[in-house]
Amino acid sequence: MLESVRDGRLLSLEDVAGQLHVSARTLRRQLAAEGARFQLLQETVRHQRALDLLRRYSPLSIDDIADHLGYSDPSNFGRAFRKWEGISPSAWRRLHQTEGD
Repeated sequence: MLESVRDGRLLSLEDVAGQLHVSARTLRRQLAAEGARFQLLQETVRHQRALDLLRRYSPLSIDDIADHLGYSDPSNFGRAFRKWEGISPSAWRRLHQTEGD
């Protein structure tokens, strides 16, 4: 639900709320009642999507992947990825391409 069917981009809180026919504030409250935060859910989806893109679509550059995930600056994607995995996206790709070949 957090990804657009059209282009795979992540949807905003307002977009998801609209699809659920509730206000953004109501969605935020409902998530909080479940102990969840939209931003954390979105980051989890971004992390998994980044791993998928790095694994499966090797022709995509790191900059293209960052753009696809909604990062306006590839360096922000690099920082987030290092936080998730402890290494850069390009290093992760090299490690996992070697394993898969």
